[in-house]
Amino acid sequence: MELPVRLILCQLHNVSARLQLLRSSEGSICLPVPLPKLSEIQDDAPAKKRVPVHPSIYLNHIEEITGFSRSDLAIEHDFIIHVDVPGQPIDVYLVRNHSKFTNKAPKGFNWIELPDCFQLIPLERELFRKIYKHFLE
Repeated sequence: MELPVRLILCQLHNVSARLQLLRSSEGSICLPVPLPKLSEIQDDAPAKKRVPVHPSIYLNHIEEITGFSRSDLAIEHDFIIHVDVPGQPIDVYLVRNHSKFTNKAPKGFNWIELPDCFQLIPLERELFRKIYKHFLE
């Protein structure tokens, strides 16, 4: 079954503004599973009418797979990317980890920064760029 949303987990250092995204052992920044092949970012909201799914229901699953406390995870409500995938559009939300900034990632994950984005597929590099721009503005 295809999930209707993806979450990208980030942490931002309060003083240095160092931005890190959590990457899974599969090499994807999209959680809980990578976006399907042939996915493309849509510039506008999807034209198809569909029942919206609020991403907060997936935070419990993110807590389970990462070990971060649910109370430390918050959805950045002013950030949403619409992605066109085969079958149906998917919304990508940004989730910020508000716990103490740490370089230690949960088992099966690693933190990546802007220079590491060249290891990502082009679609995820563009997502990283949009996230970086979001925090700069």
